[in-house]
Formats: sequence, C-alpha cells, structure tokens
Amino acid sequence: MYERKANKCTKAYCNYHGWKWQMGKKEIFTIPNILTYIRILCVPFFIWFMLDTNIPNNVYIAFGLFMFASITDMVDGFIARHYHLISDIGKIADPIADKLLQVSTLLCLTIIAKISWVFPMVFFIKETYMVLGGSAIVKIFKSDYVLQSNIFGKGATCLNSLGIVLAFFKGEVNNAYDIAVNVILMIGATFAIVTATIYTMQFFAFRKKELARKRLKAVPTETNTQKDVIVNAQVESVCECEDGAHNVDDDCDCKLNTNKKCDCDTGEDNNNVLLEEKQESDT
Repeated sequence: MYERKANKCTKAYCNYHGWKWQMGKKEIFTIPNILTYIRILCVPFFIWFMLDTNIPNNVYIAFGLFMFASITDMVDGFIARHYHLISDIGKIADPIADKLLQVSTLLCLTIIAKISWVFPMVFFIKETYMVLGGSAIVKIFKSDYVLQSNIFGKGATCLNSLGIVLAFFKGEVNNAYDIAVNVILMIGATFAIVTATIYTMQFFAFRKKELARKRLKAVPTETNTQKDVIVNAQVESVCECEDGAHNVDDDCDCKLNTNKKCDCDTGEDNNNVLLEEKQESDT
C-alpha cells in the first residue's frame, strides 16, 4: 500500500486508490480551519475584557470580539461547504470553538450580573446530556440513530443567541428592555429542555423499531421453515422402491444409503436392476 500525504492528494482520492492517507498542512491550515482557530483564540481575550473593569468600555470591547467570533463561525461554514473544504479536524474543532464561546459568554454575563445563573446552568446540563447521550448511542446501544433537528431546537438556538446579544446591554436601557431579555432567555431555555426531551423520545422509538427489525431477521420465515421440514422428511424417508420412483408416504423395507446417489426419478435404473436380476435367475 502506497503512502500519500495530504498535500499531494485529498483523503477521498487516497481512499479511492487504496493509498494510506496522511494529514498534512493543507488539511490542518485550510481557510475554514484558520477561522476556527482564530475564534478559539478570541475566547481568552473575550473573558479578559468582560471581567476586567479597569479597561474603559470593557463590555463593549468584549461585545465586539463576540460579534467578530460569531461572524467567523458563519463565514468558515459557508467557505467549507461552498468550496468543499470540509475536513476531519474542522468537524472536531468547529463545535469545540462554538461551545467555548457560548459557555464563556454565558458565564461572564452571569458573573457581571447581566443574566441569571439559571440560564447557563440549563445550557450546560442540556449540552452535557446531549454529549453523553450521543456517546451512549454509539458505544452502548451501537445504534445507527441520527439526531434530526426540529423546530424547538432551531428556536432554542435562535432565542439563546438573540438573548445573549441583548444581554450585553441589559441595565443600560430601561426596565422593559431588561424584562424582554429575561423572557427571551427563559423561552430559549424552555425550548432547549423540550428539544432534549423530544430527542430522547425519538431515540427510544427508533430503538424499539430497530430491535423489532433485528428480531424479525433472526426468526426464520414460515415458508423457509416449511421447506426445511419437507427436505428433512424426504432425506429421512427416501428409499429405492421397485416401481422406480421415490415414494415418501409409503413404508419401505429398504434403508437409505447415504453414500449412494439415488437416480430413480426416471425409473431407468430400477428397470436395469430388474433386468439384471431376471437374467441371473434364468442362468
């Protein structure tokens, strides 16, 4: 098997030709991956600006970093899909960068008393449940179940994102604004809980059907069973009869010789045997 590096061919091309694919610089440093790395690097600077009150307008600077990181998230996804630059390392690094940015934002907003601690707690529990549930599906149940997005999941994502953006300016507008931010985040948290519940119900319904299909494949069909019974009965009761045909229903005194092939379907072999016996009796 030949070895090829990623800077000479793509992974799919190497797999097609049976070559051993190795990750190279072109796989690691694609434009979408570089944008993902930049988003990860923005997280510690975001936390610094959010929590350091000695920096003038620290919250606004942190908000600018947050928006910049969010834009890179949309841009790298578009580039990866449009120019076919989706990579294995990008599939891992991109969701990690997203979760780091979301968790750090929620925690910082909670620390500076912009939002209640309930919202990051719900987010953390939901994401942990999804990760552990996905691992259990693959490792324990060994199921082919694939999570399918629903309207509650999309609504939770949109409302949480909107609530986080608006929470940066909470306490600086008016009381109605603050109430609206809390309501948006509360609805988003509710949608997140409903989404996790729906995913759980969908998985167990899929698992029930999956087990039923496996049991159905394991049990032989009625037709095959009947055929096996008939074949076994024929093998046990086949004998060579004088009329030159296999008579399964009638009792025969002769026994089946498993080492001898029975060719009495046409009756020719039995006729020959009878002729030879008659000749011997005449002599």
